[in-house]
Amino acid sequence: MSFAALATDPAVVTLRLGEGVQTGFGIADAAAVPAVTSGSDIRFADVRPDADLVLTPTKTGVSESIVLKSADAPTQWNFPLRLQGLAPELVGGGVELRDEAGEVRANIPPGFMYDSTPDPKTGAGVRSNGVTYALDRVGDAWNLRVTMDGRWLRDPARKFPVVVDPPITARDTTYIDSFVSSRDFANRDNSAETFLKVGTYNGGREKSAAYVRFFGAETLIGRYVQGASLNLYQTWARSCTASKLTVHRVYGDWWERDVLSWPGPAYDSANPVASKSFNRGGNCTSRPAGWESIPIDPERFTKWLDGRERWYGFSLRASNTDNNGEKFFYSSEYAGGGAPFIDLIYSDEGAAYSLPTRRFDPPVTPSTYGFLNVDVTNLGVTTWVESWDSPSPDLYGYIRNSAGTLVDTSVHGVGDIPVPHGVTVRLAVVTGFLPAGTYTITITMQDAQGRDFDSYYGVPHATVSFTVLPEATPEVVSFFPPNNAQVDRLRPALWAQYFDADNAPGGPYYWFRVCNGTADAPVGCQESQWVTSASWTVPAGVLSWGQTSFWYVAVHDGQNMSYLTGPYHLTPVVAQPEITHHLAGAPDGADVPGLNVQVGNYSTAVVDASVPVSGPPLEVSRTYNSQDPRSAGAFGAGWSTPWDQRITADPDGSGSVVVTLTSGRQVRFGRNADGSFVPPAGQPLTLVRGSGNWTLRDSSGQRRVFDDAGRIIAVVDGYGRQQQFLYTSGVLSQVRDVASGRSLSVTWSGGRVSTVRSDAPAVGAAQPTWTYSYTGNRLTRVCSPLSEQSCVEYQYQDSSHYRSIVIDDNPSAYWPLGETSGGTAANVVARKPGEYAAKYSGVTLGQPGALAGSADTAARFSSAANGGLALPVNLTNTSLSLTVELWFKAASGQRGTLYAYQDTDLLREPGDHTPALYVDSGGKLRGQLWAPGSTQMVSPARVDNGQWHHVVLVGAVDRQELYLNGTRIGSSTGHPLAMLNMRYAYVGNGSTTGWPAAGSGNFPFIGQIDDVAFYRHALAPTQISAHYAARAATSRMTGSIEPGPFTAMQASYDGRSGRITTLQDRNGAEWTVGQPTPRRRHPRHRASLHRAGLGHVHLRCDPRRPADLTGNQPRCGELGIRRERLRHHLHRRQRAGPVVLPGCARQHHLGGGLPQQRLGLQELRLPPKR
Repeated sequence: MSFAALATDPAVVTLRLGEGVQTGFGIADAAAVPAVTSGSDIRFADVRPDADLVLTPTKTGVSESIVLKSADAPTQWNFPLRLQGLAPELVGGGVELRDEAGEVRANIPPGFMYDSTPDPKTGAGVRSNGVTYALDRVGDAWNLRVTMDGRWLRDPARKFPVVVDPPITARDTTYIDSFVSSRDFANRDNSAETFLKVGTYNGGREKSAAYVRFFGAETLIGRYVQGASLNLYQTWARSCTASKLTVHRVYGDWWERDVLSWPGPAYDSANPVASKSFNRGGNCTSRPAGWESIPIDPERFTKWLDGRERWYGFSLRASNTDNNGEKFFYSSEYAGGGAPFIDLIYSDEGAAYSLPTRRFDPPVTPSTYGFLNVDVTNLGVTTWVESWDSPSPDLYGYIRNSAGTLVDTSVHGVGDIPVPHGVTVRLAVVTGFLPAGTYTITITMQDAQGRDFDSYYGVPHATVSFTVLPEATPEVVSFFPPNNAQVDRLRPALWAQYFDADNAPGGPYYWFRVCNGTADAPVGCQESQWVTSASWTVPAGVLSWGQTSFWYVAVHDGQNMSYLTGPYHLTPVVAQPEITHHLAGAPDGADVPGLNVQVGNYSTAVVDASVPVSGPPLEVSRTYNSQDPRSAGAFGAGWSTPWDQRITADPDGSGSVVVTLTSGRQVRFGRNADGSFVPPAGQPLTLVRGSGNWTLRDSSGQRRVFDDAGRIIAVVDGYGRQQQFLYTSGVLSQVRDVASGRSLSVTWSGGRVSTVRSDAPAVGAAQPTWTYSYTGNRLTRVCSPLSEQSCVEYQYQDSSHYRSIVIDDNPSAYWPLGETSGGTAANVVARKPGEYAAKYSGVTLGQPGALAGSADTAARFSSAANGGLALPVNLTNTSLSLTVELWFKAASGQRGTLYAYQDTDLLREPGDHTPALYVDSGGKLRGQLWAPGSTQMVSPARVDNGQWHHVVLVGAVDRQELYLNGTRIGSSTGHPLAMLNMRYAYVGNGSTTGWPAAGSGNFPFIGQIDDVAFYRHALAPTQISAHYAARAATSRMTGSIEPGPFTAMQASYDGRSGRITTLQDRNGAEWTVGQPTPRRRHPRHRASLHRAGLGHVHLRCDPRRPADLTGNQPRCGELGIRRERLRHHLHRRQRAGPVVLPGCARQHHLGGGLPQQRLGLQELRLPPKR
């Protein structure tokens, strides 16, 4: 580049662009003024009237500034072009100078001018783009005519001098920059500006973004970039509040003339290269203008240099809506320096590492080697190859244990096949014979001089962690619930027992899965993932009442994982009401009318009033069952009637409801998560909750409608014939047949039916009336409308239903403690003689019991150190679902253990011991089954008050509940029960060493205990409340006197069990019913039935064939009874169908033990524990 000494020189500046190629220009009408230099500026003062010309060399050319000193200065200038090997062309408001090959060698960007009003953003004044170019052909030469906007220059607001800038720029092959604008600098080449602008200052009406591009990167191809940064000099910011600048990769080729209109050349907006929040300069006086460095991912930069990703520079962008994001930077046109640049740190050697599979093949074990493949890519300029005179780099693997100690080094050479830049070779790390544990491999290349790439060249190494598995794999040795179990809730806890032979390296971990559908086509599966607890509660909404689901479990020791074992099936079954779930509406189909010898029940059915209608029966029907404990029915204790039909919600919050049917039998419907209700298995009933009512439909098509309060309001048979139930003041007042209009009217007294009236047979006639009289809650007299003497009287005796209710909830063992002498406590639910009998020691028998109405007695426990009731060994520790129930009475200051289990008998000091129930030194009840992490449950008040208390301790896998007098007083969840080897269990004694508020050694109970029961399943809250309610005295019918008087029935009952013992029917036949006794050899209950003068007939229930009633008659037939001349005879009846004994078929267990067996394997692996 050269400059003339006088303004009249034909070429005041000459710019040489190569061999035979140059450009320059002169000044038409110039005065002969000399060039005066000042710094890098060359000034021709007053070259034209009131105008100077200033030439300034730049990095890429020359900046030509016409300085107009006043509005009188000329507004049109002519510059004769001095071109060699170039031809000019007007393009986009600027001039391109092309060589003979058509390549642009230089250009004159569109001009602009600015006055002297200061602008802190750009460093210039008020700007105008009103500068236009024209090319005039003059002979063989060209003239560039530059015209300024005269109106703008003559504006009174103009502040002179005004600078006009039409530069000449050579095509830079190392760096270019520019910016695009949506309004202020729109649709023009801004590459000649001394600044780059990004962002907005007016909420997005004007938006701008900068573009920068760097050339010459081909000299770095094959180098490994270790660090890179883009450096920008910010000159102006709106404030010091940092705002984000985002750097994007430009993936389309561009030059200055391509950067004209918003939004600019194509860039990768989805994957920013880098971003940084900052601000400096301008209005930010605390942080003056200066450099900002923005780090760039060196791995990406390496890809750009290698040509693996298209890269044509960067686009710099800020927010298009936040004014605070506007930024100004120096461009390459700024003569004082400050152009954007890139800092690179690189090395000649480089490598990248990846694992084709993240595992050793074969795996590393304490006794075998393992191989880990590593793919290594050469990212340096050196070609890796092994030769006799030039060793190649090797792959090194440094293996360290969990303590960081180097335990092994693996070396693998590249080999004699060349690996140039960009090529990947597969090598291997080899290690083995390592003890079980966790290890880390540091993977790096090492050059021929023994220098690791990571430490010497700064190339990052790869790190891989692996574990050497112990030789043993953990196993599932027990699980609960057992396969094909019935569970009493929709969210049961699943449990597994873990065993690991080498107990290494960690764990235990458990993975539970529960599914619906079938094992071959599972649906709706839910999984626990890996958990540290041995139990897991099934999530809500998975299980449904009455539908069988299945579950699996796997275990993990932190390294080795068992197979997923299962499937184990389980079915949620809602607990049914005690006793009343089995009672029928009439005699139970037994051979003696009204007598069921198996359950010891007497039943009779009566119809008082019956009105002929075509629809559902319009009548007063009553059914009595001696085993029915209810006393709140319309006709008093033991009686049921269709008018008692009702729906009652369980109070435990489960949403389940109990429906009392026409027969008086009660059925509990379980409520599913979706709001549907499910009856017990085999019950063809459908219950639907409507808006304000309930509808119950049976298999005959009959519908029963109940109101929102659960009262029966309508019965509709399969033909649509309807019976209505009408209420007055909350009680039933009328039952009406809708089709005929006939009805029965009902009046009440003391919560019982007192009269029933049918419609008058004729107009003006009296209504037939039936009257009912009571003593307390016992129906004692019923009179028909025939005459005052047409009455039936009923007689009753005090009794208790407690034992029947407990037995109906299926205890594994039940000891009423009713013996008066001897050392053995009988289990009244034994299935063979002596089964689960308990042993007394130091106990006084025959004490007054806890139950009103029962002749049963209790036992008094003393302070004998080794006294108490020893339960059978291994009875109470074989299930993770259990219930312990008993009654106790302690006077003030009396205390001690009520129930305990431990690993020795009372004569030895135990290691593991759990006083599960005891009255502490402060007189409070404490309860807890052993479960690590759980806490004791303590009664809020003292229980040493001389009153009988009912206590129930419930355990179900990881849940415990303590009930006192029918009310839950404590609970614990999330801690699995641990039975350990505590196989000895005691009532009234046990070791309390180390337990709160109790002494060391044995802690015998002083007081009375009654009715101890143990269940291998968890009782539900409704069952527990029913047991506590059964403490009150009830009644059983002993006689029925009809008009005459005529004794229609006489009965007596066992004072302890409440079972019927004798019955005299209306024909005078007398029947004696023995108590059930277990028989040896087979687990059969025998009930003996004796009729005077006929000898004994033995009825046996065989659980192996629970549907058959077998006797001592020939096997080709079954025992039957027929009525003939008012006498009863035995005869043989050909088998027309078995006689079902209710209760016999119910000899099953909810839950079960812990099977010690090898488990099957399902070919399904789970994700590893990490």
